[in-house]
Amino acid sequence: VEDVTDVEAIERVLTARVQTYSSSRDFRYSYFRLEVERAGEELLPVRPKDIILVQDCSASMSEQRLYFCREGLRRSLAHIRPSDRFNIARFADHTETCFDGWVTKTPETIAKAMAYIDGMKAQGYTDLFASMQDLLSLECESTRPVIAFVITDGLANKGLTDNSEIIGEFSRRNAGKISVFTMGASQLANRYLIDLLSYCNKGYVNVISKGRWDIPDSAEAVMRGISRPVLGDLRLQFATDSSCEVYPRQVSNLYLDRPLVLYGRCRKGEEKLVFQAMGQAGDVPCDLIFDLPLNTLDSRSSDKTIRQQWAQQKIYHLIGEYARTRDAEVLAELRGMSKSYKEPIPYKRSLF
Repeated sequence: VEDVTDVEAIERVLTARVQTYSSSRDFRYSYFRLEVERAGEELLPVRPKDIILVQDCSASMSEQRLYFCREGLRRSLAHIRPSDRFNIARFADHTETCFDGWVTKTPETIAKAMAYIDGMKAQGYTDLFASMQDLLSLECESTRPVIAFVITDGLANKGLTDNSEIIGEFSRRNAGKISVFTMGASQLANRYLIDLLSYCNKGYVNVISKGRWDIPDSAEAVMRGISRPVLGDLRLQFATDSSCEVYPRQVSNLYLDRPLVLYGRCRKGEEKLVFQAMGQAGDVPCDLIFDLPLNTLDSRSSDKTIRQQWAQQKIYHLIGEYARTRDAEVLAELRGMSKSYKEPIPYKRSLF
């Protein structure tokens, strides 16, 4: 009798490539950059997603800044696909949503969303943790990636205000269910809070670098990058007998317009990188074993930033671990990493 399985091999739809870097100054380790992306346009279709646009409307945002945020939200609506479901939320000391639940994109729902955006005003305190916690009540389906795009200055001044506690507690409760992408709407934004909220929850941060007039373009750029997910609930599991140490540990969904990039370290002389990639393509679970050589001429690179990028990724991982655990041993390891690799610890004042 022929075996039947509902797990589909994805060697035809995913590709992986690796670049390695080795230095005579580092006697123990080599380093690598791993990229995973879709193999071809017709092989892994774009998946429907659920996305909520979350706008900080507290007084610290100011009406002048919120004016440009509203324009960014309007532009963001254009990047919601017909098969997606969406909602819009605003928060200050409590959270309100435009719709009672997820809705599809129709002329009627877009008109209501536009009116809701137009009615946003900057007032009240900022209870960021309570507002982020409200996201956890969103309905989630295993076949649809759930994404939150949060525009804020990150200046929490009501409820739970300790940055590390907000990051750690929300990340524990979320457990990777919702991918959180943040945009800092001010050069003075609380970068530690919004950066680590994204890093620990399968997203990334974008902070405007010039002035508030850059907010609409920045918001649109974020939406463009996440508008087309092709593989959700992506997990990479590396061989247990390997010396490889790869970051980030919690990987994001795979997006058509944003290749997945990871950095790793392994003992010198390690011959290959073996890992299992698992994900969800719609209602079809996918699974594949990759076996990539690490010491070929094609894979070798002179790019020494690979080593430093690995160190930076591990430092971020340790910062996230410390936010969740407040473990003194994690803090000691973080300091040791910074010293060994001569990489500064970001957000040091927020940690120590």
